[in-house]
Amino acid sequence: MAADSVFTLDQRYRGPSVAGKYYGHGGYFCGMVAQRAPGLAALAIRTWVPLERELVVEVSAGRVRVSAGATEVADSEVRGAPLPVTMPGSVSLGAARAAGDRFEGFSRHPFPECFACGHERAAGDGLRIFTGEVSRPVNGEKQLAGVWQPDPSWLDTDGYVRTEIVWAALDCPGGWAIPPEDVATVALQVEILERVPGDRPLIVRGWVQVPIDRTKKSRRVGSALVDEQGRVYALGGAIWSRVEPS
Repeated sequence: MAADSVFTLDQRYRGPSVAGKYYGHGGYFCGMVAQRAPGLAALAIRTWVPLERELVVEVSAGRVRVSAGATEVADSEVRGAPLPVTMPGSVSLGAARAAGDRFEGFSRHPFPECFACGHERAAGDGLRIFTGEVSRPVNGEKQLAGVWQPDPSWLDTDGYVRTEIVWAALDCPGGWAIPPEDVATVALQVEILERVPGDRPLIVRGWVQVPIDRTKKSRRVGSALVDEQGRVYALGGAIWSRVEPS
């Protein structure tokens, strides 16, 4: 087994917590897998991602599988993939900045130490991506935006945002567009159209990809990283679901 097919998430990359125990951030985890499985476009998360344990990435016959010991943590068999992603309209930098100041998590956050959207994380330790509502489309669902300036520590040697950080950044914004009981990412798809620059503020978008059917367990959402001129660098599609603690 290649050495780079094994990795561990330390406590810094925590996301959700259940009964006081933290688990890995779904987007960052998926991005770390994508580094080790070139061409990976989507990953389904089958269970809470453990921290401080060896995670093994296996690629066989075009399928990617991630395990922790005897437990299957994730695989690339995502039902309905590729997930349709259509960004609704555009948002100016000023409007996105104002929306981010209205981030719902400032007053009600289930995971305030989340690596991507936790407001209790220090700059440079967490991503601190905060998105708030900018409008309500015709279907009545939320459309969110915020502004994110990548910390220099998240960049590669050429000054672009590292792949695993792009995946992490595209996870939470869609989740905040759905009801708070939908607490976990169960599948994430990322398309990096161009390398994401780290030298400028980026507009982060999040939206409901299809109208919410509140009788169903899963929700489909979209996200994007865009610059002030409207140039789209990366798109995300995710399935969020109500997940039992077990």
